[in-house]
Amino acid sequence: MPSLTKVQPAFILAQGAIELDSGTASAPSLKFATSSATGMFSPSTGALAFSTGSTQNALSILANGNVGIGTTNPTNKLDVVGSIIASGSVSAAGASGFYSTTFVTNARNPIWRFANADGFGVSYFQGSAGVSPAGGGDTIGFHFGTPTAAASSLQLNHSSGAVINGTLGVTGAITATLVGNASSATIVNGTSGQNISKDDRIIEPNSISTSRLQFGLLLGQIMILHHMQIIYI
Repeated sequence: MPSLTKVQPAFILAQGAIELDSGTASAPSLKFATSSATGMFSPSTGALAFSTGSTQNALSILANGNVGIGTTNPTNKLDVVGSIIASGSVSAAGASGFYSTTFVTNARNPIWRFANADGFGVSYFQGSAGVSPAGGGDTIGFHFGTPTAAASSLQLNHSSGAVINGTLGVTGAITATLVGNASSATIVNGTSGQNISKDDRIIEPNSISTSRLQFGLLLGQIMILHHMQIIYI
């Protein structure tokens, strides 16, 4: 197809579409005079792609409408290879939410973090990178300094449940309900000399205010009532 080197708009009367060669990533069919590798081309039927200088295939639009940035084969409506920075909010519509399509086994998989502070955020610690009484296990950790499962302030383990690594401050009452086949609740206190009065209510069965467990500090006694147990170490 012959090329036009110079066009005077006043002498052009559009009679239909202007046909272009498909072009390539390094030699787009529609390009700029100052950069022969910058422009638009068609890599396949119904598809468009854009190259910007030395960055070939910077943006790809497939025939099915999928858009890729940094990839020539987007499998979703928008596929991005690289980091994304949004100045506004990012939301997910529908029931899918946000999720990762892959994870690294036996290692930390960051989920979310504050700015560039890698130690502050939420991570998924897979396999042996996690924590549990058995020495490992999938764990979701909320960490504030050191991004490891063991150092996470809140550890949610798939086998051992929730663990708080530090002090739990509660304003108001704490209610514990036994479910399933559970027949007892256990409180383990590993700190000696704690100021607990004789009449403190440690565990109180729901709706049975007069039947409660008490701890006598001076006697160091263990009391069992209504299949609930307090252990003081």
